[in-house]
Amino acid sequence: MLLSEQKERAGDGLNHKMKKRRKKRIALTITLDVLIAALLIGGWFLDRIVRDSLSQPEPLVVSELRAEASPAPTPTPAQTDEPEEPLPPEEEPEPDNRSEWQIRFAEHFTPEVVQSENSYTSPNLSVVLTHHEMESPKGPVVYHIADIYIGNIDCFRSGLAATPPRFHMSASLVKMMEEQNGVVGINGDFCSYSYGGVAVRNGTVWQNIRSRIDLCVLYRDGTMETMPYDSFDLDDAVARDVWQVWSFGPQLLDGEGQPLTIANASLPNIHISGRNPRTAIGYYEPGHYCFLVADGRQPGYSVGMTLEEMGQVFSELGCKAAFNLDGGGSSMMAFRGELVSQIYSNAPRSLSDCLLIADYMPEEEAAGGEEVG
Repeated sequence: MLLSEQKERAGDGLNHKMKKRRKKRIALTITLDVLIAALLIGGWFLDRIVRDSLSQPEPLVVSELRAEASPAPTPTPAQTDEPEEPLPPEEEPEPDNRSEWQIRFAEHFTPEVVQSENSYTSPNLSVVLTHHEMESPKGPVVYHIADIYIGNIDCFRSGLAATPPRFHMSASLVKMMEEQNGVVGINGDFCSYSYGGVAVRNGTVWQNIRSRIDLCVLYRDGTMETMPYDSFDLDDAVARDVWQVWSFGPQLLDGEGQPLTIANASLPNIHISGRNPRTAIGYYEPGHYCFLVADGRQPGYSVGMTLEEMGQVFSELGCKAAFNLDGGGSSMMAFRGELVSQIYSNAPRSLSDCLLIADYMPEEEAAGGEEVG
């Protein structure tokens, strides 16, 4: 009995242990299931929390946007007894007082007077002297050209040896230039001779005698015209503010700037035809002119020019108009107080008048005559 009881007890103990292990296994399974469920639930909640946090803007960004939308007001500085220092005034640009011609021909002028043997430039004037030689059927011809730019029409002057209407031939070209600070000058139209015609000098009308000779008219706007006397009206010229009128001729170019064929009937006197020392003026545009003097009656050096040859020179220079002045023994050019042309006589002839370019406007005009304007 004892042995069977021991076996029974042993069987009971084994069963008890097996039951106890089964319970532990069941408990472990339940615990694992609970942990897995808790992990799943916790993961879901964690995912929701992360999603919610990512879907909302950062509080800092919101505050910055609000700060940008409505900036804080700048505090007003406390007032002090010291007055505020005024701002310096803005500098105004200096006015451009140059004339229309000074601006248009600016490259020809210089801020100060600059002189050389063959040139003179200043803020108001440019003169360049050149010397030329050409061959003619009768021999060599030497001529001189002064290329002239002026900043004001008052630079273009006429000189008179005596008070009109006497028009004495009593002064040298150099002397008349000195009286008006002339830089370059040439003889004029021999207004002392009895050719008649119109004489207007520096805006003053001295003479108006009908004749058959040509005229050269310079207006204060710088325009120059050449014409026969019967095409000229003094009242119209005065209305246009005439500045100079010279009576001699003939005119050398047509309306297209081409040289004219000169008929003897158009000459003041038949003796000025042929080949002679000559003086003439050329016109490019208002403010731009030239003087020409041809030496002559000196075989081997210069035999002089014909009127047609002189017209050809002006045409090649590009002038729009050109006008013959007195020639022969009166024909001469001076530059800066000295003759630059070569006269054929032993001494320069005294003149009655001249054309000159000066670098200033004389304060007083000669008394007498009828003032234009």
